[in-house]
Amino acid sequence: MSEKEKNMLSPKMQPVEKAGYTDRNWEEYAQFLDLTKEDLQKWQVIVDLGSGISQGLSYDLDKMGYKDKTVISIDPILGLLENPSNNLSQEDLINLRSNAQPNTVAGLAQELPLKDESADAILALFSVPRYLDKSDDINNFLDQVVRVLKPGGEARIYPISKYKNNFKIVPDYLAQLSKNEFEYELILKRDDDGDPCYYLLIIRKKVKK
Repeated sequence: MSEKEKNMLSPKMQPVEKAGYTDRNWEEYAQFLDLTKEDLQKWQVIVDLGSGISQGLSYDLDKMGYKDKTVISIDPILGLLENPSNNLSQEDLINLRSNAQPNTVAGLAQELPLKDESADAILALFSVPRYLDKSDDINNFLDQVVRVLKPGGEARIYPISKYKNNFKIVPDYLAQLSKNEFEYELILKRDDDGDPCYYLLIIRKKVKK
């Protein structure tokens, strides 16, 4: 991690320099978050929330030739790789660390260890919305997202289930955002059975005039 990239971190967390790869790949990010390669072209600093122990988005973008992009992979488990409770064998740890990606940070979505207005994009795929149900946690998470986004940046978060408690909390939060500073979309998507029950949330932070 370069000095410039370390300067984007808040004092709350320190980078975990090594981990591995994740099962989620670029194709899944593109499919579920409605991402295109044109989106990647306009973003420089991309935060992958809930990247898992192996940061597949970072790995794939590097393979695709986006070596000028900074992908910051954030997941609380990245700070627990040596914890006996994680059920990882020594062989698993060695394998994970042999596939290390840079810019890997142990952190929580409710306390993002990044400075204000430091990210062009914040992506959360099959991660944060699945694990947060309490209104305080969800509000804190969304507070962190809007704090860290640069003007002109955007967050894409999926899935938000209309059957979970957090669905009502999210629209209530969004309604309180300043329309002069933010715009958002809740896009209804179908599950594998064709049931329209999941939402993709997109938050855009407007450029200051």
